[in-house]
Amino acid sequence: MRDMRRLTRAFAEPYARALVVGALLLTSVVVAAFSAPGPAPTVHSGLFERGGAQAADILGDGDPATGPDWAPAVGGGDGIFDGSGNVIDLFGGAAASFILDELSQRGALDSTTFSGAGGSNKNNDPIADWHWDAGNVPAKDDLSNAYAWATVNPANEHLILYSGFERLDPSGDSHVDIEFFQDDVRLDEAVPCNDPGPDPTPCDFVGTRSVGDVVISMDFTIGGTLGSLTVREWMGTRYVLVGSLAGEGCNFADTICGFNNGGPLDGGPWPNYDRHGNEIRTLDRNSFTEFGVDVTALLRTTPCLSTMMGKTRSSQSFTAELKDFAGPVAFNVCGASIQIQPSAVNEVGQPHTFYVTVHQLLVGREAPAPDGTIVTVTLTDANGASSTVLDDNCASPGTVNGVCSVTFVSNTAGTVTGHAAADVEVGGQSFHVETDGVGKNSPDAVKRAAA
Repeated sequence: MRDMRRLTRAFAEPYARALVVGALLLTSVVVAAFSAPGPAPTVHSGLFERGGAQAADILGDGDPATGPDWAPAVGGGDGIFDGSGNVIDLFGGAAASFILDELSQRGALDSTTFSGAGGSNKNNDPIADWHWDAGNVPAKDDLSNAYAWATVNPANEHLILYSGFERLDPSGDSHVDIEFFQDDVRLDEAVPCNDPGPDPTPCDFVGTRSVGDVVISMDFTIGGTLGSLTVREWMGTRYVLVGSLAGEGCNFADTICGFNNGGPLDGGPWPNYDRHGNEIRTLDRNSFTEFGVDVTALLRTTPCLSTMMGKTRSSQSFTAELKDFAGPVAFNVCGASIQIQPSAVNEVGQPHTFYVTVHQLLVGREAPAPDGTIVTVTLTDANGASSTVLDDNCASPGTVNGVCSVTFVSNTAGTVTGHAAADVEVGGQSFHVETDGVGKNSPDAVKRAAA
């Protein structure tokens, strides 16, 4: 498990500046998210296509100026997820995840619900104390689809979180939390929980909270309207309120926005369900909610989030017992990559140098790995080659401005394959990367010694 610590404040802007910028830009017209000249994008316009009061929607509008939406417009384009919840396009964002939760309304039990078992399952409880098992929850507490997208506002380098979710029963009170962790939070075993017997000790969660974890809570009141939206930061022993919104709309600082659908809504290309668990194509009024939150402005720092999870509560109290959950799933806004080069042909006995480049990904922005990052370069001889290392500054002193090199020679013909691996510290997290050809990692480099 990654060793989690709080992200440095290097990306945080002064809170007062965020408030001023947000207030000035609330009156700006909607323009292309990254165009210039013109107003800078904000939480409520330009970065993501939010629908507005009683106009939240799932499908894109086909206009790149308004930013992406959850699913493509009719005819394609500007959608983050396909019908299976796979990411089509991040649109320059840092992370995106989709959770399709099991429903107890479609069968006897939901495999992922909080289980009491004599313990406590509340928002401020340690994650390791939570218990889960199969159970049955009312439709108003049964999570369905939930999805999130993180991006960076180019106007101020703030981390912005957007999330959307669907409720089975939009007609009455319900209480939903979307929590984002820096740790790799996960279940202790595969679903379903297979503890034997009547299960006096159900399955558990693995992971810990870190200062800078975030939970966004939505409380829906009479008629299923959005009563309030609150943002809390984990401060070491409990969650502390850092922002709130009463009803639909955006707050004055434009750091929090939240909206419902005011009428029948196309549920997108993925399956949707009614309160009985029947698959439907059109969502009823107030069945869909989406929100946007300027995390950097509210927390005054930018956390390296890595996991997303949805939860429901039994009542409006933030410390009420938790009922259903969806996830957890990976939601990495930070990361790392490594490349090794060049592959080439050299004469036998001539030195060859492999250069290794290591990057850290800080909330959507690529930068060199910290100086002194140690890289292990393994040379594998084949077809008669016999390599000797002449210089290895990847092992010591490590990278400088993200680069290091290994020089070697083979006095016999054959091939020498270079494989590089490193553990990169990014915002208090450690990311292990290798030249495996996955994502932004390059494949191994090969030097051929020819007679």
